[in-house]
Amino acid sequence: MKLDRTTAIAGMPIKTVRDAIREMNRHDINDQGWSVETLAADMKISVTHAEWICETLREQGVLERKPQLQNTLWHQRGRYYGMGETGTRFINASMLKRIDRVKVNKLIAELIERAKQINADNNLCCFINEIRLFGSAMDEEAESFGDIDICYVMARRKLPAEQNSWTDWNIARADLSSRRGMTFAEQLYYGEIEVRRILKDRSPYISLHDLNDVVGIGANSIRLFIAPEGAIETEDGGASGEALSQAAMKVAIQRAEKKEKNRPDKNGSPATAVPDELPKERMISAIRSLAYDFLRAFDEAVPPVALEHSIEVAHECIKIYRAANEPEGVADILRDTLSIDLIEQKKTGENETFVFSGDRERRALDGTDKKEAAVKGMKHAVIAEIKCAITGRDDSARSPEMIKRFNAYQSAEYDAWKYRQEHDFDWYGPESLSARAVVTIRRIANKTYEKLDIQALKTLNDRGFIKPFRKTKWRLTAKGEVAIKYCDERDAWNERRNGKVGQDR
Repeated sequence: MKLDRTTAIAGMPIKTVRDAIREMNRHDINDQGWSVETLAADMKISVTHAEWICETLREQGVLERKPQLQNTLWHQRGRYYGMGETGTRFINASMLKRIDRVKVNKLIAELIERAKQINADNNLCCFINEIRLFGSAMDEEAESFGDIDICYVMARRKLPAEQNSWTDWNIARADLSSRRGMTFAEQLYYGEIEVRRILKDRSPYISLHDLNDVVGIGANSIRLFIAPEGAIETEDGGASGEALSQAAMKVAIQRAEKKEKNRPDKNGSPATAVPDELPKERMISAIRSLAYDFLRAFDEAVPPVALEHSIEVAHECIKIYRAANEPEGVADILRDTLSIDLIEQKKTGENETFVFSGDRERRALDGTDKKEAAVKGMKHAVIAEIKCAITGRDDSARSPEMIKRFNAYQSAEYDAWKYRQEHDFDWYGPESLSARAVVTIRRIANKTYEKLDIQALKTLNDRGFIKPFRKTKWRLTAKGEVAIKYCDERDAWNERRNGKVGQDR
């Protein structure tokens, strides 16, 4: 696939698609793929449009279909995709102004010099053991290049005497960098991030790749640089040089072979895979996507081909469903599926959580219930407005009803603010208690003579659930009485829920 700024995939700009696929791949830690629903949510497009993009990229070898594993709870019925043979090249492809061989040689020379400087700096957590070149820059007859594909092998240095652990060293380097907004994970691996940043030196033409990626796609490469033999000690007691390079290559080959072994065959997915959606589910997904693309097409600058494709897919899915001779009518299914009331009821049932009776009383006073009702009313009012706008009808009661719903939401917001002003929020309520603390507070409530957990007693006392009574005894506070009631109600709710789940199964 020839990529430039004018390239479009399923009506979407190439850069938008590439960035989205790169993000999906970054979160695909277990190499089990991602669903089209996840991609659609990330790109803010319909599921049908996202599937169209994935299928287009699959034909180009960028993506491949992934099986749906039965032993993973987070998998749902649907279509899953992962990186294909040319996926790594696609997500790292550059669309910059092309450069000549002289510029390529200069950038490579500067890169090797930076690698030597990294290895000479003992303050850095990692060093560069090897640099390899692959891709178009290896072609000696080529005259212009979009980027320079560099494969690097990084290794951890031996821990300095002043550092207690590898984690402490990384966090210390992160603190010295004065970079703000880093996540904890970024701090833990800052040593590797720092070396990669120095090696790349913000050059848009340098594309850095891990050895596992290069070996995984079967790309040929040539060595440009290797660290001096035995000059730098590694964390595990080894040293820089050829032995470390061969060990890294061996691990990369084993990983590639394992991945290839687990790859689905050309005729379909393995026997353990869950089948695609049923005709009914496919039809519902297609109709929802059509509704989404239809609403987007009103005023947004969306590609018209997306709406046309959604119409075609919806018609095809309806035909397939009818051909299956299912007893349920299409109109009835769509009415039940697209109804806002039924959608919200279904979500409420799926996301059912325990609500304490005390919280129910609070929600009736602090505006929570009022706000939920107002949000539901606003949805209905907005949909009524859209219907009238599309059909050109005039409803005199429409505008007052919408104003009423939005005013109700503002009133609920005010009630919530007023309630927070009058009642201090307790950050350590009954829901914060651990299992040991619950056992301890129940023993105190029942006045048993069983041994009490010392750490749990301290926690309960510090958070105001209990207070000392005489010299060696404890008694509940008013907050502790509420905690006992909370735990009893939660246990009863869990018993009812588990019994209901058991019956469903």
